[in-house]
Amino acid sequence: MCSLFSGAAIGGAAGTYLTWDKFKPVSTVLKNLNKGQKQILYNKAMAILNNLSYSDLATLTSLAMGDAAVKQRIIGTVIDHVSNELKMKIID
Repeated sequence: MCSLFSGAAIGGAAGTYLTWDKFKPVSTVLKNLNKGQKQILYNKAMAILNNLSYSDLATLTSLAMGDAAVKQRIIGTVIDHVSNELKMKIID
């Protein structure tokens, strides 16, 4: 039993060491985009949001977060950008 726990601990430590600094949250990736990459993603998102009728940012946020289809299109756009433009793999 003790060898099982020590094996799990060693395996966990080895896994952590091997993957250290290789996985980043999407939020971190988006924060670290350069100006050109941010503009490309912004243009893609605005192509979706421009189809909505809104008068201010609060209304836009409410519309985008309240409409599952719009939210899914925005998330799909981000996933597509990270996968295709940045050549990163998204793991759920």
